Amino acid sequence: MASKQAWIRRYTDTLTRHFGWEVEADNTGDLLVTTPDWKYVVTNYAESDPEYMELNIYLRITPGDRDTLEAIASKITKQIKAVKVIVLDDDRTRFVVGMVLAPQDTLPLPRTIIDILPRARKLLGSAVRDFTTESELAGIAAASQQEDLEDRPAPPTEDGQEDESIRHPENGHAGAARGSMTPEETEAAAQQSPEAVGEPEESDQLPDEDPASEDSSTAEDASSEAPDSDDQRSPDSSAEGHGSEDPSSEDPGR
Repeated sequence: MASKQAWIRRYTDTLTRHFGWEVEADNTGDLLVTTPDWKYVVTNYAESDPEYMELNIYLRITPGDRDTLEAIASKITKQIKAVKVIVLDDDRTRFVVGMVLAPQDTLPLPRTIIDILPRARKLLGSAVRDFTTESELAGIAAASQQEDLEDRPAPPTEDGQEDESIRHPENGHAGAARGSMTPEETEAAAQQSPEAVGEPEESDQLPDEDPASEDSSTAEDASSEAPDSDDQRSPDSSAEGHGSEDPSSEDPGR
């Protein structure tokens, strides 16, 4: 039976020399493989299974409803053979292909690894694309449904008009102005200050005036402005008082 170190050397040498990929073993014995398109994890879990190989991709995809993501993962797992899609608890999704590449207790030949890995990568790529597309579409559908709920017309009031105060709470006073106030709200509004209910203050209201009194006051003002008859003088007396001369007394020769 091959050891774990032998398994690591077989895959590291094959992937580095043939594909030119960067391969690094972590402290658990898994191989971290960097390629131009993806980063993979190659593992076999136990020294007793050197013939078994798993190729993994771990991706962080836009978080969504977990039940929806798990339903999509289950659907793709059933559709694409040899692929499992697993939604993890840390907002990551695992895509994995597991294969037996050699007889029991035997390391796979380098030629077998070279022939099988491209096929495994193709299966993983299809699963990643399908999962990403469907999860994005599910997110768009959920967002559209939420927008439809927000844009749905508010229920009509008793007078048949749309109650804007339900959809736009800041316009609640406008609904009250249309007569949609309940009797309790009307009574509460009546107990408020004049400014709150839109009525003018008492100081702003002018008292009703009697037209007859207005005419009499006008007449009194006119009589008070007229001059006293005892103070009026005739034009002749005014002229005498100011010493005016008779034009006929002037010297005709001047």
